[in-house]
Amino acid sequence: MIAVLLGTNPYSFERLVRAVDEIAKHQRREVFVQLGHTAYEPQTCRWERFLEHDRLLALLERAELVICQGGYGSIRDSLALGLKVIAVPRQPQLGESVDDQSGLVRALEQAGRILAVYDVAELEQALNKAADFSPSSSEPCRIPQIIRQYLDSW
Repeated sequence: MIAVLLGTNPYSFERLVRAVDEIAKHQRREVFVQLGHTAYEPQTCRWERFLEHDRLLALLERAELVICQGGYGSIRDSLALGLKVIAVPRQPQLGESVDDQSGLVRALEQAGRILAVYDVAELEQALNKAADFSPSSSEPCRIPQIIRQYLDSW
């Protein structure tokens, strides 16, 4: 199964959902979309708007691949379960978020932890590449520590 996670960001991510819905027409694998606040409802994929975290983790345990927005939570949960991840950062200039997710996505891509897609027209190509992709192992993630240090400095 391919799990598509849009997180809980209060903005629509229609560009990704439409691309996934089109690709799903030609997939042998089941495609499930956690849709969030995106208005467009997929025609080809199973979907739900939101999942409680324990249901989300159960879904991920059945997945072989995750396509997600570039938010930390979706990527963290997927990598923690050893899943292959294709991350598509939301773009503020398209009204998909207020913050730029490309920095985190680019850093994880350069570390060999995930595949990144910046243009959804390249999503199908990334799916093909994912078949042979093995995420590099990493040192323990320092992101939670960095966030704690930042919050403690307030």
